[in-house]
Amino acid sequence: MRTTKPACTLIALIVLFSPSRSWALAVQINEDAPTVCTYQVGALSAWVSGGTPPYSYAWSNGATTETITGLGAGTYSVTVTDGLGEQATDEHVLQQYPLYGGAAGLPNCPGGIMGSEFRMLGNTSVYATGMAPITINGPYDVFHFNGGESWQQGIYIQATGSWPPPGTMVQLPFTDATGCPGTIQFTIPQPPAYPEVEILSVEPACPGNAYGGVTFQTSVSPNQDGYYIELIQGNSNYGTIDPPSNYFGEYPQTITLSTLSPGDYGLRIYPRYPWGMDWMEDYFNVGFPGSCADTVWFNVPALAEPCATLRGTVYMDDNQNCVFNAIEARVPQSVITVEPGGYTTLTGTDGYYQLNLPTGSYTLTQTAPDVQEHCVGAPIPVDLVFNGQALTRDIGDTALIARDVEIAMGSAFARPGFAYPAWINVEHNTPGGTGTVTLTCTFDPVLSYTSAVPVPSSVVGNTITWTLPQIGSFGSRSVSVQFLVPPDPGLLGTDLQLTASVSIAQPE
Repeated sequence: MRTTKPACTLIALIVLFSPSRSWALAVQINEDAPTVCTYQVGALSAWVSGGTPPYSYAWSNGATTETITGLGAGTYSVTVTDGLGEQATDEHVLQQYPLYGGAAGLPNCPGGIMGSEFRMLGNTSVYATGMAPITINGPYDVFHFNGGESWQQGIYIQATGSWPPPGTMVQLPFTDATGCPGTIQFTIPQPPAYPEVEILSVEPACPGNAYGGVTFQTSVSPNQDGYYIELIQGNSNYGTIDPPSNYFGEYPQTITLSTLSPGDYGLRIYPRYPWGMDWMEDYFNVGFPGSCADTVWFNVPALAEPCATLRGTVYMDDNQNCVFNAIEARVPQSVITVEPGGYTTLTGTDGYYQLNLPTGSYTLTQTAPDVQEHCVGAPIPVDLVFNGQALTRDIGDTALIARDVEIAMGSAFARPGFAYPAWINVEHNTPGGTGTVTLTCTFDPVLSYTSAVPVPSSVVGNTITWTLPQIGSFGSRSVSVQFLVPPDPGLLGTDLQLTASVSIAQPE
């Protein structure tokens, strides 16, 4: 029998703090919102530093709050008085800006199936394009619409003639309903260039059930635009497929859909609205049939009866109870082999696998380089008894490799006579449970320990020790500590040192 010693990872972090003296009272006016044309939409706030709270505010317009809004152009000043009667003053000139508007291009289909080659969309408000209607000069129509919420306003620009070449910067002078002038600026977008969608594999389904599947891969978008992909079948739309990132086209992605009945399906790809403008799809949805979309078709065949579905999730059974729960880490890209017949599949990013098979008796084996099944022992017997059966066999794994943990520390500033908080975080970078975690913190003798969360196992001298439950696969655990800095002005400029270390029961 082999024995191993608990490994210890020791990381010392020197944290330097220079406690600062109390500052003199000062105030600075920040411009939170400009004044636009004649609209009273400006906003200012007073930022106070130093002094002794509480603070009171006296603005030149009579306001007594920290922030003032609904302002027109002009000069504003504020006087701040602290709790000891000390005063500070600042002044700011709020200038009048013209209206402005920005728009992002949404490419349409080549040839302008929906009427125009491009459509320009932009979020807007009274801060930007003022009150509708907007009047411009040139070969464009501009529509200002309201989406029902105060922030859901936009502009929609349509060419009455032809658009300039892609990449052209366009500046459209306009006036709003009150006569205020402004400019809408945008760049003509490039024509659409779809990411490639490749069907990698199709899983046949048993007749009458919805356990067929497809695995497809998407490439990076040639023009770096974002795209949506919808699953369709005939006139039925199953909705937008959720990518691992925000949208398709950002980087190559592999997606598996595993609840499909036999039949013909399509993956419809269409341009994603610019970030922050998704809500405009309620008005200009390019995902409808006949719009700017590309479609890749595939067929989910039906297996001969009798057949059944074998499915499950491969997970890290860190608590070794052989019961899968939603918070346990999954094992992706693990090879599942079913014999006889040489049937194979891969687990997805969520650890899920699925195979449709003729009814009969089989054995299931998982192949992975750094983990192994531990609840039953390979090969796992599987009996698919009747037509249409859906049998779940989750696979609980333990790790075959040593664990790897790392530790980091941070803190706030230290000031004489004040509380001084610090934080320690342990990250587990590998699969498998760590076993019991022992965490220690040695603090500078100048400091006094006051409290910690969670409560330490011991505090001896200037050393704090926590005995913590194990950290699961790829998990983390944090503690926070409160110290007190002595009220001694002579400590100004002193360096404070904190050291933290962690050890685990498993080999590390």
